This record gives sequence, structure tokens and C-alpha cells, in this order.
Amino acid sequence: MPFRRLFIGCFINAAGFSERYKVIKNDFRGAVSGKWTPIENLHFTVKFLGDTEESLIADIKKAIACCAPEKLPVDLKLGGLGFFTKECPRILYLKADDKGGVLSKSFSVLENKLELLGFAREKRSFTPHVTLMRIKSSVTELFNEAIRRHESFDAGHMAEVEISLIESVLEKNGATYKKI
Repeated sequence: MPFRRLFIGCFINAAGFSERYKVIKNDFRGAVSGKWTPIENLHFTVKFLGDTEESLIADIKKAIACCAPEKLPVDLKLGGLGFFTKECPRILYLKADDKGGVLSKSFSVLENKLELLGFAREKRSFTPHVTLMRIKSSVTELFNEAIRRHESFDAGHMAEVEISLIESVLEKNGATYKKI
């Protein structure tokens, strides 16, 4: 049975963010090393599915359609930076304030529907964010200063998102993402 590496997510509207992204990358120069996410791959992961049997794709798409119209109205403010794993930063991310809780509600509905298809429930709570960089190493003092400078960083607003089934194709230079 063929498998595909899949997740459910929403690409961000990068049109208004590309210049801001350049500023962030420049500001973290010397503070971190790692791999920046290409602008065309910036997204919110709603649910990572991993290696998934192709035979489940139609049912997954039905589950997505049940919880979200093609364009889901949201009140999503993008701004400020954070990082995962306090002891040793591994992920630099853009914060997302889901003011009406629309993404969180969609996640809950999807969790229930996907559990019926055999997918395990998430152990961690849903935290909408956009991964900007996978960090290999950081200079603690410079990294913390750059984070502080971006505490009130305004990265824009999104009034709608499209929740999609996305395939992650691993290639020599990194992953590319495509809606399926």
C-alpha cells in the first residue's frame, strides 16, 4: 500500500509578509544557524498526519470539508516571535493570535473526525504558529536580544484561511509542500 507524508494546514498570505520576513532573517543573522522556511512554505499546521496510506486521502478530505468551508473566516493577528524548547531553542516561530478561536475549534472537530479514521489524538494543546526556522544552534545572548526586539513585531492580519490537506515531499534541499 503506497504512503504519502501528509499534514492538514493553512498557508499564510505571504504577500504582505515577505518584506517583514527579510527583516527578521537579517535581525537574527549571527544569533542562530539553521534552515529558514522558504516563504512559499510558510503555514500553520493544524494536524500532522505523517506517513499516511493513500487509501485514506478521500476520507481525510471529507473530514476537512465537514469542519471548514473553502475559505474559513478568521480574525488572526500575526505578530511577535517565540521558540519551542526553552532549554535549547529548536524552532523559531511567528505567533498567531486566533482571536475568535476559529482555528482551535476547527482543530477540535478535526481531531474527533480523524480519530475515527485511526489517527492518534494530539498530546499537546493546539498552538497556532508559523514555523520560521529549524534551529541547529544559537548564541543565547544574541538570540534572546533578537526575540525581545520582536516581542511587539506586527506581521499582519488574516481575515480568512483555507484549511487544506498538504503533502510534504522531502527533497535534497528540503521539503516542498503541495495541496492535494
